[in-house]
Amino acid sequence: NSIAQYLMEKSYTSVAIYGLGMLGTSLVMDLERGGIEVKYGIDQDVYKGRQFEFPVYTLEDELPEIRIIIVTTTGIFNYVSEKLRERCNAKIISLRTILGI
Repeated sequence: NSIAQYLMEKSYTSVAIYGLGMLGTSLVMDLERGGIEVKYGIDQDVYKGRQFEFPVYTLEDELPEIRIIIVTTTGIFNYVSEKLRERCNAKIISLRTILGI
């Protein structure tokens, strides 16, 4: 599980995920299998919170403290990361960066 290994090597044992579409949902499952706790999700479609066992927030919500947020959406990373920086002090990284693509 390379994403979980990457996170553990950087001493991250829990994360938040922005973007809970197909890619984000797959990431949640992979991380949980790899021993990384997903503390919460962030998505503009709050109904997605019904699919998960963790809370789901929007960009307008106050976000709980977390060390790292992984952004799964590809085309709007700069916009999303700017909005997230207004809400928290977490490291914000794209899934593409972790995967090296």
